[in-house]
Amino acid sequence: MNRTFSRSLIASVISSSFVLSAGAVFAADVEIKAPPGGRVVVKNADGTVTVLIADGNGNVTLPALPASAAASAGIVCFDAAGQLAKCAAGVGAGAAGPVGPAGAVGPAGPIGPAGAASTVPGPAGTIGPQGPAGSAGPASTVPGPAGAIGPAGPVGPAGPASTIAGPMGPAGLIGPIGPPGAASTVPGPAGAIGPAGPVGPAGAASTVPGPQGPAGATGATGPASTVPGPQGLQGPAGATGATGATGAASTVPGPQGPQGAQGFAGPTGATGPAGPAGASAGSKLVDSNSVVLGSIVSATRSAVTIFTSTGHLTTINWNGTFPGAQNYHNGAGCTGTAFLNSGSSTIAYIYRKTVVFSAGLNALMVPARAPEADGTVASVLNVGIQSIDNNPCGVSTNATNHTWELVSTTRATVGLPAAIGLPLAVQ
Repeated sequence: MNRTFSRSLIASVISSSFVLSAGAVFAADVEIKAPPGGRVVVKNADGTVTVLIADGNGNVTLPALPASAAASAGIVCFDAAGQLAKCAAGVGAGAAGPVGPAGAVGPAGPIGPAGAASTVPGPAGTIGPQGPAGSAGPASTVPGPAGAIGPAGPVGPAGPASTIAGPMGPAGLIGPIGPPGAASTVPGPAGAIGPAGPVGPAGAASTVPGPQGPAGATGATGPASTVPGPQGLQGPAGATGATGATGAASTVPGPQGPQGAQGFAGPTGATGPAGPAGASAGSKLVDSNSVVLGSIVSATRSAVTIFTSTGHLTTINWNGTFPGAQNYHNGAGCTGTAFLNSGSSTIAYIYRKTVVFSAGLNALMVPARAPEADGTVASVLNVGIQSIDNNPCGVSTNATNHTWELVSTTRATVGLPAAIGLPLAVQ
């Protein structure tokens, strides 16, 4: 509804004192009744302008009101035709004021019921403080892994002398060489024979024979050699035994008697057939392409060990392949860095140009550490081992053996051809 109205028209209506309602009629009132079905129309003096229209339903219309430009602070509600009407709720209210300040936070409401369990884990909470130590559990029936060897404790006081010899303890680590003592006039007992060291490089031929060393312990019988060894010295003849009494004739041959004294030299026999050529000092290993692989150090019926032209020491099978070495690895499945097993829990040494073959890595390997002043490479204790190459590969966490860390190399670097022609030959 529009709120504008004509002040002059309203004044005219008021001055006419029309009351269009069903209320009581007062004195001096002018009552105008419309004919049935008709309206009451009020016009201006010359009848050209309709000022007010009242119909039989009580509707009052001021036709000039919508087009009037006059305005006042009062409120009149009418439609587009100028018919007066009751104002709708809220008409005349001013524009909405600004939002007032927020009120104080009310008290916390009661805790609501627990919701359904979540199917999505929430974020992990922070780790709480460490709880107190629990009570000791029952004794385990399964031995735990051996702990690391602790540092040596101080030397205790000497106990009384024992009358029973104790068992021989394990050999300790070699200590530093002490200062030379005074010359002894009494020979000391002979020391135990140490393990055989690795084969060193061939030295220059000596013109002075060295002293005879003590006889070593008899080693295990090795495989039969295909290369004849040198002829040993003939032992002295044994003493002739006394002649025994003649026994009854036996039908079973008796055991071979001891060899008698050597008789006089007989006549020279016929010359026998020539034997196979044996390996001589300075023998070479040559492949079918006439490539010299190296100087022979030793040989068995399955492999031959040589020094190559670059001074590397390696072993080659007679079929041209390389025997796999027993290597530890710091990665699972024989991956990662390879470590040659020394077979010992104490420090050991090898020739600095030793070449071995890793079956797991399919590569020739040499020691990674720098050599000592004497040309050997010292072993170190295993650390972080996860597997062992025994061809095939297996799982191992050995932490007691000493090993040599290895790095891969090429055949050309160690003085070998890219391909070895077969068969191999000794020259």
